[in-house]
Amino acid sequence: MLPRQYDLSAEVTQFFEDHAPATPQQCDAFAINLLGEPVKRVPIQGQFSYTLLAGLEPTIVQFRSPKSQLDPKMTSLAKSVHSKLAAKTKSYGVMADDSLFVYVIERLPGVSYITVSFGIEKQMNTVVGLARFFAASWIKAQPRPETLLQSNYDRKLEQLSKSMPPYLTLAILTARTELDLLFGSDFRCALCHGDLNEMNLLVDEETGDLTGVIDWAEASIQPFGLSLWGLETLLGFSDKDGWHYYGASNSLEEAFWTTFHYEVGSISEDDKKLIDISRRVGVLLRYGFIWINGVERPVTEQTGLDSLLRLQAFFQKG
Repeated sequence: MLPRQYDLSAEVTQFFEDHAPATPQQCDAFAINLLGEPVKRVPIQGQFSYTLLAGLEPTIVQFRSPKSQLDPKMTSLAKSVHSKLAAKTKSYGVMADDSLFVYVIERLPGVSYITVSFGIEKQMNTVVGLARFFAASWIKAQPRPETLLQSNYDRKLEQLSKSMPPYLTLAILTARTELDLLFGSDFRCALCHGDLNEMNLLVDEETGDLTGVIDWAEASIQPFGLSLWGLETLLGFSDKDGWHYYGASNSLEEAFWTTFHYEVGSISEDDKKLIDISRRVGVLLRYGFIWINGVERPVTEQTGLDSLLRLQAFFQKG
């Protein structure tokens, strides 16, 4: 469910304070000029975007921060790889003294996963859908970019090794050692979403089926499995006491991998091991860092206690 303290008006106000001289009135008028009235804010706004539904047949108009632009090559690739789960996206340039980039985006069905609460049967459908999503990435592998260097990952893990609590020391050390396996092989690379959180997964409220994956601003070509931390968001929940896996999390995870292997067909034991390595590295990088004033820093109990508790729960699970 949505956090109790989520305040749509406050989120919008904060966004425009950070992106002056643009104003919500300017953005609303821009959307009306493009698609006509009515104009309505979507109920959940991203940290780096202001999103509207505009026109009689509502279409998404999104105004994004310069630090979170959508790469047309990546959005096009996402559509090619994931078909109906990814939206067609068209750029409409910039506005308000280049303070915001404008996009018109196909409206996908469903609601944000974070807004619903499912029983095990519907939750299973979401997990199965996510497995098929990852299977499509595996099947449609991508050439390894020349800029994809082991040293970049090792440097970030080294940062974590100097700042993380002792209970994560072994996990980080193991991940650094296993980077040699991940990069010293021909393990496949794939389109990686980069921000596969609860807000960016769309689901059918009635069935739990995955209907879309949105916000591809952080998409890139990476070793397959680096964004498998997104699976963890479907296996448990966070509250004031930390991260907790559902009682049925083992069954959900089993359903994920059963579906994944069915979709991709035969896969070697070496590749299975490399997927697991990539998954663990991805979990560390996703929850081990936080952006503060435009600088990426390792989390601390003061800046990211929830992230630390998620890491602890994941690596204790084994």
